[in-house]
Amino acid sequence: MAISGIGPTGTEFEFAISEESTFGTAITATTTDTWKLLHITEVPQWDLSGIVRDSTMRLRGSRVPHNTDNYVTRAGGTILIPFTCIVTDITYDLLIYGVMQDLVSEEVGTPFEKIWEWDSATTEPDFASNGGKFYTVVLNGGISSEDFIATSCILRDLTISSDPGTNGGRMTASGTFISGLSSSTKFLESGSQAFGTATQPGTTYFNHCNLVTKKIGGTDMIVESYSITYNNKAVRKGCDSSGDAQGYTLGAGGYEVTGTIRVLYDANSKGLITNSLTSGFDTQMILAYGSAADPVTTDGDLLQKININIPQTPRDFAAEVGTMLDVNFTGADDGTDEMVENEFANAVDRGW
Repeated sequence: MAISGIGPTGTEFEFAISEESTFGTAITATTTDTWKLLHITEVPQWDLSGIVRDSTMRLRGSRVPHNTDNYVTRAGGTILIPFTCIVTDITYDLLIYGVMQDLVSEEVGTPFEKIWEWDSATTEPDFASNGGKFYTVVLNGGISSEDFIATSCILRDLTISSDPGTNGGRMTASGTFISGLSSSTKFLESGSQAFGTATQPGTTYFNHCNLVTKKIGGTDMIVESYSITYNNKAVRKGCDSSGDAQGYTLGAGGYEVTGTIRVLYDANSKGLITNSLTSGFDTQMILAYGSAADPVTTDGDLLQKININIPQTPRDFAAEVGTMLDVNFTGADDGTDEMVENEFANAVDRGW
Protein backbone atom coordinates (compact mmCIF):
# COMPACT_ATOMS: atom_id res chain seq x y z
CA MET A 1 0.00 0.00 0.00
CA ALA A 2 1.37 3.39 -0.98
CA ILE A 3 1.96 5.92 1.78
CA SER A 4 -0.43 8.83 2.26
CA GLY A 5 1.18 12.23 2.29
CA ILE A 6 -1.77 13.90 4.05
CA GLY A 7 -2.22 13.71 7.81
CA PRO A 8 -5.01 15.28 9.89
CA THR A 9 -4.37 18.30 12.09
CA GLY A 10 -5.82 18.82 15.54
CA THR A 11 -8.20 21.52 14.32
CA GLU A 12 -10.04 19.00 12.14
CA PHE A 13 -11.43 17.09 15.13
CA GLU A 14 -14.81 17.64 16.77
CA PHE A 15 -16.07 16.48 20.15
CA ALA A 16 -19.76 15.91 20.73
CA ILE A 17 -22.13 14.36 23.25
CA SER A 18 -25.67 13.03 22.93
CA GLU A 19 -28.10 12.16 25.72
CA GLU A 20 -29.01 8.49 25.89
CA SER A 21 -32.39 7.23 27.08
CA THR A 22 -31.46 3.57 27.60
CA PHE A 23 -28.37 2.60 29.58
CA GLY A 24 -26.00 0.62 27.41
CA THR A 25 -27.46 1.77 24.09
CA ALA A 26 -25.39 4.31 22.17
CA ILE A 27 -26.93 7.07 20.09
CA THR A 28 -26.39 6.56 16.36
CA ALA A 29 -29.01 8.93 14.91
CA THR A 30 -28.03 11.96 12.86
CA THR A 31 -31.28 13.91 13.09
CA THR A 32 -31.11 17.63 13.79
CA ASP A 33 -29.93 18.57 17.29
CA THR A 34 -29.26 14.97 18.34
CA TRP A 35 -25.60 15.84 18.90
CA LYS A 36 -24.29 18.74 20.95
CA LEU A 37 -20.83 20.00 20.02
CA LEU A 38 -18.54 21.30 22.75
CA HIS A 39 -16.25 24.28 22.20
CA ILE A 40 -13.09 22.28 22.79
CA THR A 41 -9.75 24.07 22.91
CA GLU A 42 -7.54 20.99 22.47
CA VAL A 43 -8.07 17.47 21.15
CA PRO A 44 -9.05 15.15 24.03
CA GLN A 45 -6.55 12.35 24.56
CA TRP A 46 -8.66 9.33 25.48
CA ASP A 47 -7.10 7.34 28.30
CA LEU A 48 -7.25 3.56 27.83
CA SER A 49 -5.18 2.74 30.91
CA GLY A 50 -8.39 1.44 32.53
CA ILE A 51 -8.46 -1.53 30.13
CA VAL A 52 -7.48 -4.63 32.09
CA ARG A 53 -3.87 -5.64 31.45
CA ASP A 54 -1.76 -8.18 33.30
CA SER A 55 1.74 -9.50 32.83
CA THR A 56 2.43 -12.64 34.86
CA MET A 57 5.36 -14.75 33.78
CA ARG A 58 4.57 -18.43 33.41
CA LEU A 59 7.26 -20.79 34.63
CA ARG A 60 8.22 -22.52 31.39
CA GLY A 61 11.87 -23.47 31.87
CA SER A 62 13.19 -20.11 30.66
CA ARG A 63 14.45 -16.86 32.12
CA VAL A 64 13.01 -14.89 29.18
CA PRO A 65 9.36 -13.76 29.21
CA HIS A 66 7.06 -15.13 26.51
CA ASN A 67 4.63 -12.98 24.56
CA THR A 68 1.69 -15.02 25.91
CA ASP A 69 2.59 -13.95 29.44
CA ASN A 70 0.87 -10.67 28.59
CA TYR A 71 -2.90 -10.70 29.05
CA VAL A 72 -5.34 -8.01 27.86
CA THR A 73 -9.13 -8.08 28.12
CA ARG A 74 -11.80 -5.49 27.49
CA ALA A 75 -14.07 -7.11 30.09
CA GLY A 76 -14.29 -5.02 33.26
CA GLY A 77 -12.46 -2.04 31.76
CA THR A 78 -13.02 1.67 32.16
CA ILE A 79 -12.56 4.31 29.44
CA LEU A 80 -11.43 7.76 30.64
CA ILE A 81 -12.14 10.79 28.45
CA PRO A 82 -10.57 14.03 29.70
CA PHE A 83 -11.55 17.26 27.94
CA THR A 84 -11.27 21.03 28.13
CA CYS A 85 -13.77 23.46 26.61
CA ILE A 86 -15.02 27.02 26.71
CA VAL A 87 -18.45 27.12 28.35
CA THR A 88 -21.48 28.63 26.63
CA ASP A 89 -25.13 29.01 27.62
CA ILE A 90 -25.91 26.05 25.32
CA THR A 91 -23.52 23.67 27.05
CA TYR A 92 -23.40 24.62 30.74
CA ASP A 93 -26.53 22.72 31.74
CA LEU A 94 -25.43 19.57 29.90
CA LEU A 95 -22.14 19.57 31.78
CA ILE A 96 -23.40 20.47 35.24
CA TYR A 97 -26.20 17.87 35.03
CA GLY A 98 -23.64 15.31 33.85
CA VAL A 99 -21.58 15.72 37.03
CA MET A 100 -24.17 16.60 39.67
CA GLN A 101 -26.86 14.14 38.53
CA ASP A 102 -29.30 15.57 41.08
CA LEU A 103 -31.78 17.70 39.11
CA VAL A 104 -34.28 19.27 41.48
CA SER A 105 -36.51 20.88 38.86
CA GLU A 106 -36.84 22.28 35.36
CA GLU A 107 -39.51 24.89 34.68
CA VAL A 108 -41.91 24.10 31.84
CA GLY A 109 -41.91 27.61 30.37
CA THR A 110 -39.39 30.21 29.26
CA PRO A 111 -36.66 30.72 30.43
CA PHE A 112 -36.68 27.04 31.53
CA GLU A 113 -34.98 27.53 34.87
CA LYS A 114 -33.06 24.44 35.97
CA ILE A 115 -31.86 23.73 39.52
CA TRP A 116 -29.33 21.14 40.71
CA GLU A 117 -28.36 20.49 44.32
CA TRP A 118 -26.05 18.40 46.43
CA ASP A 119 -27.46 18.32 49.93
CA SER A 120 -27.93 15.88 52.80
CA ALA A 121 -30.70 14.09 50.88
CA THR A 122 -28.64 13.46 47.72
CA THR A 123 -28.15 9.75 46.92
CA GLU A 124 -27.56 8.44 43.39
CA PRO A 125 -29.59 7.62 40.27
CA ASP A 126 -30.45 4.05 39.32
CA PHE A 127 -28.60 3.84 36.03
CA ALA A 128 -29.70 0.23 35.46
CA SER A 129 -33.27 1.57 35.32
CA ASN A 130 -32.20 4.43 33.03
CA GLY A 131 -32.10 7.02 35.79
CA GLY A 132 -29.58 9.84 35.83
CA LYS A 133 -27.88 11.54 32.90
CA PHE A 134 -25.48 9.61 30.67
CA TYR A 135 -24.16 10.30 27.20
CA THR A 136 -22.71 8.82 24.06
CA VAL A 137 -19.40 10.63 23.62
CA VAL A 138 -17.65 10.87 20.25
CA LEU A 139 -14.33 12.24 19.04
CA ASN A 140 -14.88 12.71 15.33
CA GLY A 141 -12.52 13.70 12.53
CA GLY A 142 -9.08 13.18 11.20
CA ILE A 143 -9.15 9.87 9.31
CA SER A 144 -12.33 8.30 7.93
CA SER A 145 -13.87 5.56 10.11
CA GLU A 146 -11.44 6.22 12.93
CA ASP A 147 -13.87 7.95 15.31
CA PHE A 148 -13.67 7.13 19.02
CA ILE A 149 -17.15 6.29 20.34
CA ALA A 150 -17.99 5.55 23.99
CA THR A 151 -21.37 4.42 25.32
CA SER A 152 -23.25 5.48 28.48
CA CYS A 153 -20.63 7.90 29.76
CA ILE A 154 -21.04 9.78 32.99
CA LEU A 155 -19.16 12.97 33.82
CA ARG A 156 -17.13 11.98 36.91
CA ASP A 157 -15.53 15.33 37.66
CA LEU A 158 -15.91 18.86 36.34
CA THR A 159 -13.85 21.98 37.04
CA ILE A 160 -15.40 25.36 36.29
CA SER A 161 -12.83 28.14 36.19
CA SER A 162 -12.77 31.82 35.39
CA ASP A 163 -9.70 33.99 34.91
CA PRO A 164 -9.37 37.19 32.87
CA GLY A 165 -6.05 35.90 31.51
CA THR A 166 -7.44 32.63 30.12
CA ASN A 167 -9.53 32.34 26.95
CA GLY A 168 -10.25 36.07 26.98
CA GLY A 169 -11.85 35.80 30.41
CA ARG A 170 -14.44 33.29 29.25
CA MET A 171 -15.52 30.57 31.66
CA THR A 172 -13.65 27.33 31.02
CA ALA A 173 -14.61 23.77 31.89
CA SER A 174 -12.40 20.73 32.18
CA GLY A 175 -13.32 17.29 33.36
CA THR A 176 -13.40 13.58 32.78
CA PHE A 177 -16.12 11.47 31.24
CA ILE A 178 -15.89 7.81 32.13
CA SER A 179 -17.48 4.76 30.52
CA GLY A 180 -17.59 1.35 32.14
CA LEU A 181 -18.74 -0.16 28.86
CA SER A 182 -15.51 -1.26 27.24
CA SER A 183 -16.53 -4.24 25.09
CA SER A 184 -15.88 -4.10 21.35
CA THR A 185 -19.53 -3.24 20.61
CA LYS A 186 -19.78 -0.44 23.20
CA PHE A 187 -16.40 1.24 22.86
CA LEU A 188 -15.25 1.77 19.30
CA GLU A 189 -11.77 3.07 18.56
CA SER A 190 -12.33 2.74 14.81
CA GLY A 191 -15.97 3.75 14.51
CA SER A 192 -17.91 6.04 12.24
CA GLN A 193 -20.48 8.48 13.58
CA ALA A 194 -21.82 11.44 11.61
CA PHE A 195 -23.28 14.31 13.62
CA GLY A 196 -25.80 15.51 11.06
CA THR A 197 -27.04 19.01 11.86
CA ALA A 198 -25.58 19.16 15.33
CA THR A 199 -26.28 21.84 17.91
CA GLN A 200 -23.40 24.30 17.81
CA PRO A 201 -22.02 25.54 21.14
CA GLY A 202 -22.91 29.10 20.26
CA THR A 203 -21.14 32.32 21.18
CA THR A 204 -22.91 33.41 24.36
CA TYR A 205 -20.19 33.13 26.97
CA PHE A 206 -19.77 33.79 30.69
CA ASN A 207 -17.04 36.42 30.87
CA HIS A 208 -15.24 36.97 34.14
CA CYS A 209 -15.73 40.71 33.95
CA ASN A 210 -19.50 40.19 33.66
CA LEU A 211 -19.80 38.58 37.11
CA VAL A 212 -22.55 40.59 38.78
CA THR A 213 -22.49 38.96 42.23
CA LYS A 214 -19.23 38.08 44.02
CA LYS A 215 -19.99 37.47 47.67
CA ILE A 216 -18.57 35.41 50.52
CA GLY A 217 -20.67 35.41 53.66
CA GLY A 218 -22.89 38.13 52.20
CA THR A 219 -19.92 40.49 51.74
CA ASP A 220 -18.84 41.79 48.35
CA MET A 221 -15.39 40.77 47.19
CA ILE A 222 -13.05 41.90 44.41
CA VAL A 223 -12.41 38.61 42.60
CA GLU A 224 -9.38 38.09 40.40
CA SER A 225 -10.17 34.46 39.50
CA TYR A 226 -11.91 31.36 40.77
CA SER A 227 -12.00 27.62 40.23
CA ILE A 228 -14.65 25.14 41.43
CA THR A 229 -14.29 21.36 41.10
CA TYR A 230 -17.26 19.00 41.40
CA ASN A 231 -16.44 15.32 41.90
CA ASN A 232 -19.14 12.66 42.16
CA LYS A 233 -16.46 9.91 42.45
CA ALA A 234 -18.23 7.71 39.91
CA VAL A 235 -16.98 4.14 39.51
CA ARG A 236 -18.30 1.36 37.32
CA LYS A 237 -20.53 -1.24 38.96
CA GLY A 238 -20.90 -4.92 38.06
CA CYS A 239 -20.30 -6.78 34.80
CA ASP A 240 -22.81 -8.17 32.33
CA SER A 241 -22.04 -11.20 30.15
CA SER A 242 -19.92 -9.00 27.86
CA GLY A 243 -17.94 -7.53 30.73
CA ASP A 244 -19.68 -4.15 30.49
CA ALA A 245 -20.74 -2.19 33.58
CA GLN A 246 -24.29 -2.60 34.84
CA GLY A 247 -24.32 0.89 36.28
CA TYR A 248 -22.26 3.37 38.28
CA THR A 249 -21.84 4.05 41.97
CA LEU A 250 -21.65 7.74 42.92
CA GLY A 251 -20.59 9.55 46.05
CA ALA A 252 -18.87 6.68 47.84
CA GLY A 253 -16.79 8.48 50.42
CA GLY A 254 -18.84 11.63 49.89
CA TYR A 255 -19.68 13.94 47.00
CA GLU A 256 -16.96 16.55 46.84
CA VAL A 257 -16.73 20.25 46.01
CA THR A 258 -13.36 21.96 46.30
CA GLY A 259 -11.83 25.08 44.86
CA THR A 260 -10.01 28.36 45.17
CA ILE A 261 -11.18 31.93 44.82
CA ARG A 262 -8.55 34.67 44.60
CA VAL A 263 -9.74 37.93 46.13
CA LEU A 264 -8.21 41.29 47.00
CA TYR A 265 -6.98 41.42 50.60
CA ASP A 266 -8.95 44.35 51.99
CA ALA A 267 -11.32 45.27 54.79
CA ASN A 268 -14.03 43.02 53.34
CA SER A 269 -11.89 39.90 53.01
CA LYS A 270 -9.48 40.14 55.96
CA GLY A 271 -11.83 38.23 58.27
CA LEU A 272 -11.52 35.12 56.11
CA ILE A 273 -8.06 34.48 57.59
CA THR A 274 -9.50 34.30 61.11
CA ASN A 275 -12.47 32.27 59.93
CA SER A 276 -10.16 29.63 58.49
CA LEU A 277 -8.91 29.00 62.03
CA THR A 278 -12.39 28.45 63.46
CA SER A 279 -13.68 24.91 63.90
CA GLY A 280 -16.94 24.27 62.09
CA PHE A 281 -16.95 27.65 60.38
CA ASP A 282 -18.95 27.77 57.16
CA THR A 283 -20.46 30.46 54.99
CA GLN A 284 -22.08 30.82 51.60
CA MET A 285 -20.19 31.88 48.49
CA ILE A 286 -22.29 33.26 45.64
CA LEU A 287 -21.06 33.85 42.09
CA ALA A 288 -23.68 35.02 39.60
CA TYR A 289 -23.91 36.07 35.97
CA GLY A 290 -26.84 37.76 34.23
CA SER A 291 -29.56 39.46 36.25
CA ALA A 292 -28.31 38.18 39.66
CA ALA A 293 -31.90 37.23 40.50
CA ASP A 294 -32.48 34.40 42.97
CA PRO A 295 -34.16 32.35 41.66
CA VAL A 296 -32.93 33.02 38.14
CA THR A 297 -35.42 34.72 35.85
CA THR A 298 -33.76 35.51 32.52
CA ASP A 299 -32.11 33.63 29.67
CA GLY A 300 -28.39 33.55 30.45
CA ASP A 301 -28.75 33.82 34.22
CA LEU A 302 -26.35 31.59 36.16
CA LEU A 303 -26.31 31.43 39.95
CA GLN A 304 -23.64 29.36 41.73
CA LYS A 305 -24.15 29.00 45.48
CA ILE A 306 -21.68 26.95 47.51
CA ASN A 307 -21.64 26.56 51.28
CA ILE A 308 -17.93 26.58 52.05
CA ASN A 309 -15.44 25.67 54.76
CA ILE A 310 -12.09 27.46 54.50
CA PRO A 311 -9.09 25.27 55.37
CA GLN A 312 -6.48 27.89 54.55
CA THR A 313 -6.07 31.40 53.12
CA PRO A 314 -2.49 32.11 52.04
CA ARG A 315 -1.64 35.67 50.97
CA ASP A 316 0.27 36.76 47.88
CA PHE A 317 2.13 39.94 48.80
CA ALA A 318 3.67 40.44 45.36
CA ALA A 319 0.55 40.68 43.20
CA GLU A 320 0.43 43.55 40.71
CA VAL A 321 -2.86 45.00 42.01
CA GLY A 322 -2.01 44.65 45.70
CA THR A 323 -1.98 41.86 48.26
CA MET A 324 -4.24 39.01 47.22
CA LEU A 325 -5.85 36.33 49.32
CA ASP A 326 -6.13 32.78 47.94
CA VAL A 327 -9.21 31.37 49.62
CA ASN A 328 -9.06 27.58 49.38
CA PHE A 329 -12.41 26.00 50.18
CA THR A 330 -14.34 22.78 50.47
CA GLY A 331 -18.10 22.42 50.28
CA ALA A 332 -20.31 21.17 53.12
CA ASP A 333 -24.02 21.00 53.96
CA ASP A 334 -24.84 22.71 57.25
CA GLY A 335 -28.44 21.60 57.58
CA THR A 336 -29.78 24.93 56.31
CA ASP A 337 -27.77 25.68 53.17
CA GLU A 338 -27.07 22.94 50.64
CA MET A 339 -23.44 22.10 49.96
CA VAL A 340 -23.99 23.39 46.44
CA GLU A 341 -26.88 24.74 44.39
CA ASN A 342 -26.69 25.64 40.72
CA GLU A 343 -29.50 27.62 39.10
CA PHE A 344 -29.41 28.26 35.38
CA ALA A 345 -31.72 29.50 32.62
CA ASN A 346 -30.96 29.26 28.91
CA ALA A 347 -34.35 29.29 27.15
CA VAL A 348 -33.79 25.67 26.03
CA ASP A 349 -36.48 23.16 26.97
CA ARG A 350 -34.48 19.99 27.65
CA GLY A 351 -37.55 18.04 28.70
CA TRP A 352 -35.77 16.76 31.80
